[in-house]
Amino acid sequence: MERLEREVLIERPVQRFEGMRVAWSGVWAGVLLVLGTLVFLTTRGLALGVTAGARNVEVITLSTAAGVWSARSLLLAVFLGGIAGRAALRSVAARTAVQARMARELRERVES
Repeated sequence: MERLEREVLIERPVQRFEGMRVAWSGVWAGVLLVLGTLVFLTTRGLALGVTAGARNVEVITLSTAAGVWSARSLLLAVFLGGIAGRAALRSVAARTAVQARMARELRERVES
């Protein structure tokens, strides 16, 4: 049996990836604010729990309150971290726009 050989050439255009770019300043601002807020709120919740435990509050009430406090603390910390990340991105965009305008004006002065 004869074996047929075919040569297939597929030409694909090389496209540059134009997706979202990551601004690490925004990521780090959000992460650090989340961690700081979460540590602060967790410490505050621990202090409230110890105070309530010293007053002989029932264990079931204390554990329910701890769960609610933890969930709310996490949601608040993530929310604030998201806001900080967005604010950092806006400041990067604004700084980039100012630098581009300064570069244009400098180029115009040099050319004239």
